[in-house]
This record gives sequence, structure tokens and C-alpha cells, in this order.
Amino acid sequence: HLQHDTVFASTQSKIVKEDHCADQNINKSTNEQFNSPTLSEDQFEGIHVVEKKLFQFKNDVPQLLNWEEYGLRITVPEGAVPTSQTIEVSITALVGGKFILPEDSELVSVVYTITVSKPLLKPVLLEIQHCVSIETHSHASYLSFVTSSSGCCPFKFQPVDEGSFPVGSRYGSILISEFSSWAIVQTIKGWFKKLRHSRQSVSPQSMEDENPFIQGMICNHLILHSF
Repeated sequence: HLQHDTVFASTQSKIVKEDHCADQNINKSTNEQFNSPTLSEDQFEGIHVVEKKLFQFKNDVPQLLNWEEYGLRITVPEGAVPTSQTIEVSITALVGGKFILPEDSELVSVVYTITVSKPLLKPVLLEIQHCVSIETHSHASYLSFVTSSSGCCPFKFQPVDEGSFPVGSRYGSILISEFSSWAIVQTIKGWFKKLRHSRQSVSPQSMEDENPFIQGMICNHLILHSF
């Protein structure tokens, strides 16, 4: 529901938190957006849909979409949204299902399908929470973003060379110009490929102080590992 969403708009050093919207007409409009062809039930047949949500980018100001509960952030720079216009952003969080990943890789994040009502004028910063504890720069080299432009199942993902995975952070970030399906994968090689068959979960200590919902969701639906 929109009343539980938090979208921040910032102008220079001022941060303005939008009022929560409880208007029934807006909620009705939200439901209609998710019933549109871009987010049809057929598109996600055979995939576990965790949540769907509608956000809005308004006016020509820097904005932060922070879907903290599901581990997703989108930073929109000044000039990305045309002046006096509103762009609707539909996001669907997916776990488990018909995903075709690059060879020797596995998901370490939720999969997000993102669509917009109108193109943005500038690239945005996409940040996705993952479940890997990055303690050195070499750990980060095993992670990469993947994207899929498939309109229906199965979703075939391709690796993306760009992206940053800072040491000590559970978020990866990447500048994107096009909205589609995005996720983070971990490459499995050599001895680690064998290890995946004997370890089925991340130790509780490695997930300390992280979003508990994301912890449970990822641990229940993905094969997870620590480096």
C-alpha cells in the first residue's frame, strides 16, 4: 500500500519526506497500475512473487526511492524527471522460479522487475541488498549484477560488467539507463563450486544487523554462501 512507502525528495541539503497517502482513490489507481499489461499475472507464472509496489518520482529534483523492507534503493538525480511531471515506477520483488542465470552462478539477492510509465532523462543509481559478507576486495570480484529484458518466463539473465560492491556493505550499486529485471549473482568456481553442495545456508553471525525480513526471505528461497 502506498501509505507504507517512503520516498524522499531532496533539494540541495534539504530532505523532504512525502506525506503518507491514505486516499482510497489513489490506492485504487495503484491496483489498476499493477493490473496493467506490463505487470500481468502471465508474466510471472511459475515464479514466487513476494510483493508488488507502485512509487512516484515527481518534479525536477533529486529523489531517493527507499524500499528498505525489500532491500532496494533507487537514487534519481536532478534533471532525470521532466519539470512538473510525475513518473510512476512499478516494482515487483521475485524469489524462486524460472530464472536462467549465467553459467556457474547463483542468486544472492531478490530479483526485481522494474517498469516506468515514462522514460527518465538521466541514468539512476540502483542499489540492491545481497547476502554475501564482503571482507576484502577479492570477495567483491565474485559478485556481479545481472539483468533480463525478457517479457515473460523463463527470465534469462545476462551478466553486466559495471557495478560496485564495497567492502563491509551488503548493498551493490550500479548506474542504469534502462529499467528491466535486475539481481545480483555470485560466481561459483573450483573448490567453491563443490562447497555449494555441502553448505545450504549462511551462518546467523554473517547476517547480523541486516534487514531481518530480507534475511529470512533470501535464506528460505535461495542457496546462500559466505566467502
